[in-house]
Amino acid sequence: MTSSTVAAMVVGSPVVHSLSPAMHNAEFRRRGEDRIYVAREVARGELKAFIDSLRGRDLAGVSVTMPLKDEAYELVDRRDAASIRCGSVNTISFDEAIVSGWNTDGDGCVRALESSGKTVVGKTCVVLGAGGTGRAVVEALGRRGAREVIVINRSAESARRAASCADVGRVGSSGDVEGADFLVNTTPLGMSGVNDDAVPVDPSLVPSGCVVLDAVYSPLTTPLLSRLQGRDIATVDGLWMLVHQAALQQEIWFGFKADVAVMRHAAEAELSRR
Repeated sequence: MTSSTVAAMVVGSPVVHSLSPAMHNAEFRRRGEDRIYVAREVARGELKAFIDSLRGRDLAGVSVTMPLKDEAYELVDRRDAASIRCGSVNTISFDEAIVSGWNTDGDGCVRALESSGKTVVGKTCVVLGAGGTGRAVVEALGRRGAREVIVINRSAESARRAASCADVGRVGSSGDVEGADFLVNTTPLGMSGVNDDAVPVDPSLVPSGCVVLDAVYSPLTTPLLSRLQGRDIATVDGLWMLVHQAALQQEIWFGFKADVAVMRHAAEAELSRR
């Protein structure tokens, strides 16, 4: 790092396996910029002191990952409309001493979904899970023109909170999957080491023509996506969502439109090394 480097970083716990440094640094190299992006381990309850220590420093921004997104929402000075609606912050930017919070998860998901060639406008969207990521996805789908956003979650209270993130949101049940144009899984089911073979919904309920995104990206082909292969269903892996939300962070911090293909390639290369 030189004196001219403008750095960004990801914080969370654990953060050692984050793909964010690989993606963001690849984009810096593509643009020929003297910037680096690093990972910093920050535990629950430590984020406020850590962010306060960064105020006024030559730092563009911070990516916030689990389990700190709700905590980040509470400590920033300003919030964008998306984060206010979903109550979660995954991106922090600095303007001198002012700390602003944003959420790029939802729009990153919508961009990944629409990379299938279909639009969410006027469509029925089903979201599995009601955590911070689920709420962000519900908010973005509603804001981007979905006709209806249906939340399915084991906890009815959490489902109601997530559904309230969109004016067209409502709580649903597994039967609603049969009418979905778009289906997004934001639960950890199927993640390596977390119910490896589990699926969040009966794959036979997913209708032909549906676009399905699984936010899990390890493995890239999750049990849910694997069981949908060979049918008239477009599947989108979670790495595309991760890449698109990271590209949006680059726009917030630096004002540049990032090359998602470059970021995706870097993330895949990093995954292959593990």
